[in-house]
Amino acid sequence: MAAHLPHHQTRPRPSRTGRGPRLWTKRDELARRYDIAPTLLLSDASIIEAAERKPRNAREFRMVRSLNERVRIHTGGEQDKMFERYAPIQRIVKPSVWKTTIQEALALPERDLPSMPAMGCQGEGESNAPRAMRLWDRRPERRERLQRVRRVINQIAEDTRTPAEVIIKPQIVRNLCWTDDPAGRDVAAFLREQGARDWQVRLIAASVSRAIL
Repeated sequence: MAAHLPHHQTRPRPSRTGRGPRLWTKRDELARRYDIAPTLLLSDASIIEAAERKPRNAREFRMVRSLNERVRIHTGGEQDKMFERYAPIQRIVKPSVWKTTIQEALALPERDLPSMPAMGCQGEGESNAPRAMRLWDRRPERRERLQRVRRVINQIAEDTRTPAEVIIKPQIVRNLCWTDDPAGRDVAAFLREQGARDWQVRLIAASVSRAIL
C-alpha cells in the first residue's frame, strides 16, 4: 500500500513535463529484459504517485511505500500461485533502481524535458486515446468498438485465468480503438508498436482483429 499525505497537505498536481515518463520507460525496459508484465514490477499508481510527490532524498523515497515493496496481486484464486512464480524476478529489481531513475529525472533542467500534451487534446488521427468515457461518448462508434474489444479481452482473461490488465495494457486497447479506421490496420503490428510483447500479440491479435471489424 502506498503511503498517503497527511490530510492538511495538498497533493500536488501531476507535472505536464517529461519527468514521469522516465520511470515508465525504465519499468518497460526491465519488463522486456525479464519477460514480465510491467505492472508486476511497478504499478501505474506508484509511478503516478512518484511523479506527484517527487521524492528528492532517501527519507521522501521511503515514504512512497509502493516504490519499496514487491508488487503483489491477490485475486483469491488459483491465479495467486501464478503471480508468485514471478517473485524471484521481482526481487531482482531493487527499489534503488526506481530511486536512481527518479533522481536522474529530477536532475534534468526544464529545457531538456519534453512537454506532455493534455489528455484528450490529440488530433483525430493520433493514437493517444483519452481515458475519460465522457469523451468516448462523443464518438459512439469508437465507444462501441472499445466495448467489443474489452469483451473479447475479458473472455480471454477468463479462459486463461489471467487478469485482463496483464494480458494487455488498457491504454493500448484504448489507443487502438480511438484511431481512425482501425479495421484497416495490422492489429498485431500496432500492438507491437505500442509495446505489447510477442506472447500478448499471439494471444489476442486475431480475436481483437475480428472484434474491430
